[in-house]
Amino acid sequence: MSSNRQKYLIEKKDWNCLIILDACRYDFFESNYDEYLNGKLRKVISEGTNTSQWLKRTFQTSMLIFSGQCSPYQILFI
Repeated sequence: MSSNRQKYLIEKKDWNCLIILDACRYDFFESNYDEYLNGKLRKVISEGTNTSQWLKRTFQTSMLIFSGQCSPYQILFI
């Protein structure tokens, strides 16, 4: 599995709380993230082209997920 696949990176860490910034433009985030966050930023390949598809492909086992949405369209399909 490729180390730039988002799913691989999520699965290899032992985390209790994972925060995902959905639909964030990498180029914009890259130019601003270091003002607010510590750590390294890496461009990765997503598992989906929309939130619903991404959730289904990334988390194939049952787990507690909170999804804060601004789009009513996405809420219908999660």
